[in-house]
Amino acid sequence: MKKILVVDDQKIILKLVNMTLSDGNYECVEALSGQEALDILDQVRPDLIVLDIMMPGGISGYDVCKAVKTTDELSDIPVLMLSAKSQQKDIEEGLSVGADEYITKPFSPEKLTAKINKLIT
Repeated sequence: MKKILVVDDQKIILKLVNMTLSDGNYECVEALSGQEALDILDQVRPDLIVLDIMMPGGISGYDVCKAVKTTDELSDIPVLMLSAKSQQKDIEEGLSVGADEYITKPFSPEKLTAKINKLIT
């Protein structure tokens, strides 16, 4: 079973992503902030990270992605940004800090599943 770290400060998004992936071969680990995500990454090595950008606590999704991609033992984990920030400059920034894919909210469950399957199969 593939492990996916889902990071978003909105519990409804965590629930939606979890429900979307529940019929697949995926186990979701959830974090509500960038700091919580970094703490989990000290303990758990997911197969993929689904990452929001705007979160409380001063550590954004951009920061988490940068930290993952610049840490040798984590750098090969695919990162999919899932954000309400839909401007081209936001997407470009997400990709420039190392995100492998970028999906804007609201998202279609089919599109999310297709991107995840592409990244970790």
